[in-house]
Amino acid sequence: RIGRSDLDSICILLSDSEEELARERLRTLCQTQNGFELAEQDLRLRGPGDFFGTKQHGLPQFKLINLYEDHEIVQTVNKSFMKVIKQDPALNFPDNQNIVKAIKQRYPEMLSGITL
Repeated sequence: RIGRSDLDSICILLSDSEEELARERLRTLCQTQNGFELAEQDLRLRGPGDFFGTKQHGLPQFKLINLYEDHEIVQTVNKSFMKVIKQDPALNFPDNQNIVKAIKQRYPEMLSGITL
C-alpha cells in the first residue's frame, strides 16, 4: 500500500525483465488505483494458479473453460454442485457416482488417503 495518510506518496516501479507479461503487469499498475481491477487483470495475465496445490500462478489444465472470461458459467456450475452436495454430502446417491468417479480419475494424487 502506498499513501495511507493524507501525505503525498510516490511509487517507483522498476523491472529489468524484457518479458511482455512483466511490462503488461507494470502498465496495469500505472493505469489504475482500483484493487479489484488490478486483481482481475492479474488473474487474466497470470492465471489463478493451482487450486489444489501450492502453485500461486499459471493456468490450470482446463480444456473447455477460461476462468476469467467464463466466470458466469463457473458460478452457475458452482451453484448447481452446491445443491447436489446439500442433498447428498457424501455423494452416495447412485446418480452422483459419476461425479465421484470423475474426481478420482482426474485427481488421484490429491485424494490419496481420502475416502470418497
